[in-house]
Amino acid sequence: MSASSWDALVIGAGLGGLVAGATLARQGWKVVVLEAAGHSGGTASTFRRGDYRFPRGPLGFSSPATVKEIWEGLCGMPLETQRVSYLLNAFGREIALSSPLSQLEEILHEAFPGESEVIREFFSSVRTVSGALREPQQNEARTLAENAFLTSARDFLKRLGAGEQLRRILGSQGCREPYSSVALLAAMWDLLCEQGIHYPTCGLDRLCEGLIETVRSGSPGGHLMTNNRVIGISVEGGRVVGVELENGDRLRASTVICNADIRRTYLEMLPKNEVPALWLQAVASIPLSSSVFQVAVGLNASLADLSIFRHSSRVIFCLGEWGDPADGGIGPLIAPLKPSSEVELCLFSRDEPNAAPPGGAVLVIRTSSTWKDFQWYRPEPQRRKPGYLRFKMILARMLRAAASRFIPGLEEAEVSLDASTPLTFADLAGRSEGAVAGWSWDFRESHPGWLDLIRTPIGGLYMCGHQAYTSMLKGGVPSAMLSGREAARAAMRGDPPLLDPPFDAPT
Repeated sequence: MSASSWDALVIGAGLGGLVAGATLARQGWKVVVLEAAGHSGGTASTFRRGDYRFPRGPLGFSSPATVKEIWEGLCGMPLETQRVSYLLNAFGREIALSSPLSQLEEILHEAFPGESEVIREFFSSVRTVSGALREPQQNEARTLAENAFLTSARDFLKRLGAGEQLRRILGSQGCREPYSSVALLAAMWDLLCEQGIHYPTCGLDRLCEGLIETVRSGSPGGHLMTNNRVIGISVEGGRVVGVELENGDRLRASTVICNADIRRTYLEMLPKNEVPALWLQAVASIPLSSSVFQVAVGLNASLADLSIFRHSSRVIFCLGEWGDPADGGIGPLIAPLKPSSEVELCLFSRDEPNAAPPGGAVLVIRTSSTWKDFQWYRPEPQRRKPGYLRFKMILARMLRAAASRFIPGLEEAEVSLDASTPLTFADLAGRSEGAVAGWSWDFRESHPGWLDLIRTPIGGLYMCGHQAYTSMLKGGVPSAMLSGREAARAAMRGDPPLLDPPFDAPT
């Protein structure tokens, strides 16, 4: 391959990068997608442990119409999906959390008969705000959406008079204290209950493979090069001219679309003297979302009672309700596991049957985690201090013990186990601080709006991926795919650089 033969270079073969590459290839651009890892798909893929396959990231996606439109338009074949459902087991109640909003209202009215008016007012506001977010071009809707971004969900629910349990359910779609803006909360309820969370019947890996085939089959064709880490983006006179690979090779192109972590792109890959100080300051100071601690377990399904999943493939519960040693719980909790920790159980093999061998099953256990809970064990990238493996396995067994309250026989059924921490997502997925959901969703930290960061201050350089939007109102997978398409379109139009960042650095 000639180093000067490319119309465009795409950094990163996650969903955003693959969509960008496929979009350009379909338009006849000579494009190469460069991926540091040995696999494509980024976190939207699976990995193998013995006879079992475990997920690297998403357990489904929202905004199915957006995903289908983009994928089918590029791959030329229908994308079939199945809707997944969520059961909340908290506060002594079982609630079908992903029911349509009208049905969920009735469920909550029955569970909280003394707070019927609060429930009615809350869901009326959810419908109004989510509708405004879908039609922001109308002045009245835009004003309503802007005000919703400036309103704390927790304060809003308190003003409605919601009791603690109802406030947590309505404010977090689970059992945590509300933490987001009203706008993001309304969007999340719309995605969960009205549009639904879906999983591709072909599997996550096939979702990525279809895009790769489009990249390679486009006229005059494109290329995917795995195990090729980009360490630098070359800029001359304010315009991108190519990239430098870890092996010393240099590839040249007048267009680069970057699907890498935005913070790493600006602070590590671009020449500092080519990026305006305002951009560096803004990108460096925007708070990131939390990470996750994941335990994936391969099971002998005949030894575990999986009946908790008979009506739902997802179960959410609060760890503190199962952590009392006096009640035969999991023992004293240690950081990063806290009584307030919310845990999600996913019978992954129900959605992805090929993830387990005949007679087997795959269970995924996840809870939110922060970078600071683990960063002491990472003296530098790709390295761990002694004790890290023991620490994360203690945490993994504690989560497994909590899950066994819902799944009798879980420990005896275990065949294979893998634990991933924020350090895993930082080093293997390239996420700054292991952040798995882009910029912070916390009302006190998040940007009040939905802005795109696709254009950059460098001519010919565009960003894609779920971080390319300041709020993930459509969800992670659709946001990544949408940004890939929009970055490719911006490149084809030759959109000029964005001189000033569209947001201010937090003060």
